[in-house]
Amino acid sequence: MQLLFRPNSLIKIFLISKHLRLCRQTTMSHSSAELITAYRKLLRAGLRAVQFSKPSRYIIRDQLREGFRDTSGKSTFEPERIRRTIWFLNAAAEERGMEHKILKNLCRVKFEREREVNKVTWKTKIKMALDKEAKDAKKGKKGGVGEGW
Repeated sequence: MQLLFRPNSLIKIFLISKHLRLCRQTTMSHSSAELITAYRKLLRAGLRAVQFSKPSRYIIRDQLREGFRDTSGKSTFEPERIRRTIWFLNAAAEERGMEHKILKNLCRVKFEREREVNKVTWKTKIKMALDKEAKDAKKGKKGGVGEGW
């Protein structure tokens, strides 16, 4: 069987079609209804994929909100990319295969990173309590260290 195109020409055709698709997407303006539909489909598929588990569903929700509220212009609305993402999330929801493991690990990493940023250690809690008591003592309120613990 002979190829109609040489591999190099196939690569050129792919690059040209990709460039035309990108130009067409940037010139087209998408309505807010399309954005809302895409957001809802992604959220629904994401929640099914993580099986509505508590930490993961909040991670999915927050990531989607952050992506759709991006006003810097970095992200563009690409229907094909959204379609592939929904396909991936649906595949993760169907069975516990590779897609499910990837999504589970992504959610876990995001959760742990947020937890580290928002983490207040016991030393910090004690220091905050002592600072609060020192401020209260300056104002003339009664109370000693460790009161109310």
